[in-house]
Amino acid sequence: METPLAPPATDAERALPREESPLDARPWGPAETIADELPTWHPVAIYLSGLVVCYAVLAAATTLVGLAFTTWILPLGGLEAEDARPVEWLADHRTPVFDSLSFLGSEISGGFVIPGLVGAVVIISAFQRRWLLAGFVLAAIVLESATYRTTVFFVDRQRPDVERLEGLPVDASFPSGHVAASIAVYSGFALLLTSRLRSGRAKALVWATALAIPLIVAVSRMYRGMHHPLDTVAGVFIGIAALLLALLLVRVVGVVDRRRRARFA
Repeated sequence: METPLAPPATDAERALPREESPLDARPWGPAETIADELPTWHPVAIYLSGLVVCYAVLAAATTLVGLAFTTWILPLGGLEAEDARPVEWLADHRTPVFDSLSFLGSEISGGFVIPGLVGAVVIISAFQRRWLLAGFVLAAIVLESATYRTTVFFVDRQRPDVERLEGLPVDASFPSGHVAASIAVYSGFALLLTSRLRSGRAKALVWATALAIPLIVAVSRMYRGMHHPLDTVAGVFIGIAALLLALLLVRVVGVVDRRRRARFA
């Protein structure tokens, strides 16, 4: 017997008030419209193929924007010099204490914390057979990371001309992967957590924390000489796009799974 990805919902059930999950497709919304056009594949096949399509679309869009930005927009009107000034100011005001704080601000969205958090959530969700939740969290970071790596491969922008506190490649300034990951992961967690909370204050606190983290990460990355301000802005858009695409993907998969089980019921 197949393990369902999400509980079935009939037209009658849709009319009844119930606690909704952010991973549930909205009745007659975009996810159901997309599902109408898909082949009758297994939900896992839909998930994997959808992940590839989402990556291809997002990576192509960010790469094209990045190339246009660095080739045509950045050289105009002294924009590049203006974009460097905040980083130069931060570098001129470094202290040992701020160096340590910036390290922590970077690491909360770095190569150890993010994989650890995502891995833990995915493993626990899989153990509990909450496949859509696991798929959402995994898709968000996979889309963000793959898009970031593709973009920096094609878009060549030098990091700020200051002493850098990390030894990463100097031609990978655009976009900020740390900022993008902080949004894709922490805002994704906030979306899931606040759907389970009743208190408006608790929800506000969770979202305030989730939205403050990318700002902390962005300032830390600029302080450490790794990115210009506009690189971090690009990271914001990539993180948001990855999160929204992951949400749409699991909603579509949920609809496909529900309809598949209804056919074989």
